[in-house]
Amino acid sequence: MFTLKTDNDRLLLAFADLRAEIYLYGGLLNRYEIRRPDGTWFNIVKAYDTPQHARESLTEWFRSGKLSPYACRLRHGKYSFDGKAYECSKFKLAEHAAHGLMCDREFALVNSHADEQSVEVEIRADYAQDGSGYPFPFSLTVRYRLSADGLSIHSTARNQGTTAIPLANGWHPYFTLGGKTDDWSLEIDSSKRLSFRCRFGSRRQHDRRHPFSDDPQTCRVSNWTTALSWHAKNPPPARFQATD
Repeated sequence: MFTLKTDNDRLLLAFADLRAEIYLYGGLLNRYEIRRPDGTWFNIVKAYDTPQHARESLTEWFRSGKLSPYACRLRHGKYSFDGKAYECSKFKLAEHAAHGLMCDREFALVNSHADEQSVEVEIRADYAQDGSGYPFPFSLTVRYRLSADGLSIHSTARNQGTTAIPLANGWHPYFTLGGKTDDWSLEIDSSKRLSFRCRFGSRRQHDRRHPFSDDPQTCRVSNWTTALSWHAKNPPPARFQATD
């Protein structure tokens, strides 16, 4: 049976040999743990000690941060949309705005379900104009689902305004598998590639472009699966599936 435990700051999804811990602060994945043959738990996410630790140190490395409404960098924090110029300055790395405006938001649990097949939660945070240089209201909902197949993460951004908005959504995972990174492998099961530079969004260079949802207010991009594996005498690979 899949189980869900909640408190004021975090959610714990569990089943047999798998556990996932989600912080409501930032909506971030703090732990994805696998039970090893000796009964101990191995977390493959570089975790914060507590939600308060995340609040105090997230912007040092943005570990596990949700990156929205832009990922990567904005060159000098500046961008233009529909003929108007804007400047974002909430988080700066050197002179460039970085990693969006949502990674330090408090999310709220809006839905949960557990049965014999899986356990899942939906959390949501709303963005309204706050002087950050992005005057476009939207909501971000993240669904975490744990099943026997592993953990899936599905993000939906919904335009809460009456005009089109520029928006990208990403994730800033930090994995840790022990040992040296030379012994790890990362597989991304994707049919397309999106390249970035220091400006809003992307260079619009894709191997294949995936259509948006039929709902003009909802932006969804296709599935990608990340498989992490490590060798020698370690647990079997952990699998994620994420939809942004």
